[in-house]
Amino acid sequence: MTEDAWEGVTKRTLTSAWKKLWSLSNVTLRSPRHYPVELMVNAIVSLAKIRGLEVDSIHIDQLVEEHSQQLTTEEVMELHRVLQQEVMEESLSEEEEVTAEQKSSSTMREMLKAWRTVASS
Repeated sequence: MTEDAWEGVTKRTLTSAWKKLWSLSNVTLRSPRHYPVELMVNAIVSLAKIRGLEVDSIHIDQLVEEHSQQLTTEEVMELHRVLQQEVMEESLSEEEEVTAEQKSSSTMREMLKAWRTVASS
């Protein structure tokens, strides 16, 4: 189950998580130029380990490298398409849950009606 859950984690989720982890430290995101890179990387690694994540400075370097390159128009469009698809899937999932709840309410009403009929006989 853990493996399936991890595979479902998106790049967007990881980025958001890092922002939250970063805010737990004494280093502010508003002025990263004032801190040595090594200090920031060590702080990130320490926070990640506290949270039980297997992260080292190489992972951080890769993440920074990945996000330092500008995206091409095609990459931006693909990212937009993927995000739209995720929103649509989430929306459909919520609709299915509502429909299932409505069906179960309807079934329950029918059962209560049947019970009343049996009880009054």
